[in-house]
Amino acid sequence: MKLILILLSSLLIISCGGGGGGGSGGTSASNPPPSYSITGTIYGSQLSTLDAYSDTNFSGAFDNGEWTSSVNSNGGFSLTTSSKTRYDCSRFMPYAAESSSDYFFSPNLDSSNNPVLNPFTTIFADFIYPFMYWDNPAVDGVECSVLNEVRDGILNNYSEISLDRIEKYDGLTLSDLLIDPSSPVSGNPIDNARTADLQKFYQSAKTIEGIIVEEWRAVLLSSEYAGADLSSRIELDESVMRVFLNDSSYPNPSTDTSPVANNIDSIALPAGMDLTISIDVDGGWRDTLKVSLWDVHISNNGDLLADTSSCWINFSNLCKIEPTIVNILNNFEPEIRSFYYKETTRGHETVEHTELIFDSDSGGCQEYDRSAISEVKQNSVIERQYTEYYGSGYYDASDLDCNAWNNFADSLLMRETNTNGEEIVFEIWHYNGGYWSDSSTFRQIKEDHVTYDDIDDGEVISQIPSSIALAFNDLDFNWENMKPIIDSNYNDYDIGVWFWYEDSNSNWIQLVYYPSSGNLFCETSNGLTIPGGIIQAGSDGYTSQEVIDICTSEIEFGNTLETDTSTIKNISPYRGFIND
Repeated sequence: MKLILILLSSLLIISCGGGGGGGSGGTSASNPPPSYSITGTIYGSQLSTLDAYSDTNFSGAFDNGEWTSSVNSNGGFSLTTSSKTRYDCSRFMPYAAESSSDYFFSPNLDSSNNPVLNPFTTIFADFIYPFMYWDNPAVDGVECSVLNEVRDGILNNYSEISLDRIEKYDGLTLSDLLIDPSSPVSGNPIDNARTADLQKFYQSAKTIEGIIVEEWRAVLLSSEYAGADLSSRIELDESVMRVFLNDSSYPNPSTDTSPVANNIDSIALPAGMDLTISIDVDGGWRDTLKVSLWDVHISNNGDLLADTSSCWINFSNLCKIEPTIVNILNNFEPEIRSFYYKETTRGHETVEHTELIFDSDSGGCQEYDRSAISEVKQNSVIERQYTEYYGSGYYDASDLDCNAWNNFADSLLMRETNTNGEEIVFEIWHYNGGYWSDSSTFRQIKEDHVTYDDIDDGEVISQIPSSIALAFNDLDFNWENMKPIIDSNYNDYDIGVWFWYEDSNSNWIQLVYYPSSGNLFCETSNGLTIPGGIIQAGSDGYTSQEVIDICTSEIEFGNTLETDTSTIKNISPYRGFIND
């Protein structure tokens, strides 16, 4: 029986209350010299209850033996070690501090030996992606590794994009976010009151997290999974900056000035949460369940609120939802991932089933089954995956299943992400699903594919089937090597091929090819790298080889594509990305 089904079914008969989690800490050096220190400052309240740490595994929580220190009443902390290796690694990584009721974070974008943490830098925790590659860093993370340097590159890139948005729409820079709020600066809305207001929302998120985690823990202890590892993390969406950096209509967001909010206690803000449970099972596999939410609206007083416009500003008590697992599934749009993973001689192998609920009102959902093999290189991680996508489903909370039936696509994909956060991807996309195509390659992969449900129902495998691994082996980032393979093995009317690069500023360029028709074109995200944004073989005098040469010359690590700041969009806490 599925881990998700066993645990969540138990919630129907078990009732419990909640407290919070949090780290405990304090390290002591044993007779330096030498001694290496990171000395930081936290701005906020109740600071002496915190433990500071270097979040080197990007789990969003203190775990796995991370470097930690207590915090004094003035917000000062000092991480000290006699290990230069630990120091050299950790000073480039993010820092955090938490207690059962508070959470602070800094992405440490300037790699400072004197980091500043406050509720404003904590917004960048929105860009911690512990699900990238290895799937439960609270258990699997290694303090100093290429894998975590890749995660750091991703965090830094998204944080820099958010800073560009802050500069464009709020008129502030990173240094403006780091000021001492007790000494406010003209033109900068950050002061003690604004800092306290934002901290209350993090305290609210921690309260909700604590209740839900305790509910999970009670279920685990009463089940066959009593020995499972449980971890969690919280975040606020970056769009809340439109509220707390707004100096004209506060506490309304600058993007949503009507209706006028009564006060800061009367607005809802979007928050997120990851809940992860994992346990070792037979055959060397680890069974993991991860529930992720990114758009859960909360008050500053520990309330979950209905995600509807009448409950965003000046909400009533009728908007409040009791924070329980069942209510999260029924009222919001979670991503529910169930997967087995293990280390083999091939790399890190994952067999996954994911359900995506995209409409909480109708229960509309999609799901996919994926097999993937990842490997760590010198300065990057390469992931190869086969995925079956299913749509037209409606989530049934009574049996905890999406019931999607329409296999609208399959794909083979190879992705390399480096420590700068750059990414190169080659994908063969198969429209309409494997059984509707003449492609013998995709048909054979589909027939051999062993899914999470197959393993969960008792099928025993030691690794992902060889036919899928060999299909992975065909994938290459060299277009000249891949084109004859595509024309030979994937030349069907419903095949599309994408070869793209995304730079450290999230600008992208891609080569697109439809082998059956021969249609081939190159396009960019901003229309600068290629005039007009797109060129097509057979149009405007371009030959196929000219399009290939122009596009592939840009698809390489270290390339910085031209940036158009006018493409940076504003984000509303309620309406998402907007054009203004």
